Amino acid sequence: MAVFKQTKLITKIVEEIKNQIIRGELQAGQKLPPQDKWAKEMGISRGTLREALNQLVLMGIIEMKQGNGTYVKSITPSSFMESLSLALIMDKSSVSELLDARLCIESAVAFWAAKKATAKDLQELKRTCQQMREAYQENNTEEFIKKDLEFHILIAKSSKNRVLMRVVQTIREVLYQFIADYFSLMPETMKNALNYHTRILKAIEEQNPEEAKKEMEAHIISLTRRLSSLHHDLASPQIPNKS
Repeated sequence: MAVFKQTKLITKIVEEIKNQIIRGELQAGQKLPPQDKWAKEMGISRGTLREALNQLVLMGIIEMKQGNGTYVKSITPSSFMESLSLALIMDKSSVSELLDARLCIESAVAFWAAKKATAKDLQELKRTCQQMREAYQENNTEEFIKKDLEFHILIAKSSKNRVLMRVVQTIREVLYQFIADYFSLMPETMKNALNYHTRILKAIEEQNPEEAKKEMEAHIISLTRRLSSLHHDLASPQIPNKS
């Protein structure tokens, strides 16, 4: 029970420091108070504060400089995504929640890719789709998984929105093991994924945003339904009502 209370206290301190940064009370580049003084002000032990600071370091929010104290880090797109990835893992976000998020985000990404993809983007997408087809024909699951990830990242890149691209990449990385299990334990699903990718690519090539979005939604819902047979705690996502 004591350990549980300590863990809750550390989490509370982490959230409070994050909120101080969000409110602007702590600025990027600002040096944090000495741990002894700060712990006393908070009414906690130095050990508790140190544990909270260590978590914030792992999240990429603060950095400890040897012999020079602790500072709030400047947030870059890269560090933000690293923080997001760690937060998803540390919060133990369910696979179901991540797949729901992926459904919303990647369907929008496919929509914008169909509007904005260049000739070079299409060339890269076609090449990657062909490489997936070859991996499927050779029953090379490892290569297929690699090219599947690459295909989705390329679609995000084609949307010309760097934030969306990084979010897609982050969610895919967190989901990687589940998707790898999906293809490894159910090899027939490689053909299913390839068929969806072919249709998504066709819609993007034809500059049909609604069709690209629809095919991506169908692809991810199909993936989730098949994954649910491997992980019974998953619920199949539903396409939101357009009312």
